Amino acid sequence: MDIAIPGLTRQQSHALIRLTRELLAAGAEGGTLPRGAVHPRTLRVLTDRGLAWAGPDSAGTTQAGLAAVTEALRPLLAGRLGRVQAAADASWLPQTAGLALAPEYGGWHVAVVHQPHGHRPAGAYGPYVTVLPARYHVR
Repeated sequence: MDIAIPGLTRQQSHALIRLTRELLAAGAEGGTLPRGAVHPRTLRVLTDRGLAWAGPDSAGTTQAGLAAVTEALRPLLAGRLGRVQAAADASWLPQTAGLALAPEYGGWHVAVVHQPHGHRPAGAYGPYVTVLPARYHVR
């Protein structure tokens, strides 16, 4: 799946997504990639735009880069919530869902991840949405 980030080429978008995924996978440790894992020209463009940072040995995403990836993924969440809607309807409780990013076959795969009871599944990534049951019952 191609995830397009406005103003970036396909290679730049995928590099930013890889950097973002490393950050999210590492959590509090602040995940990075080795600097050599990202093409030097691509990394220069991302750092010049403030979407990534580069140190002598590693590279990572910035808050602006994280926001750019989130905005690019937001439209992909729409229309993929059937399973979550069914869980909400069955339980009569709101359900929260987010996206999971996984590299597959050289591209990127986006899947909706259901979050019962507020727990964040491994690999889950925003944007998050809350799905209400079709017949919401207030007690």
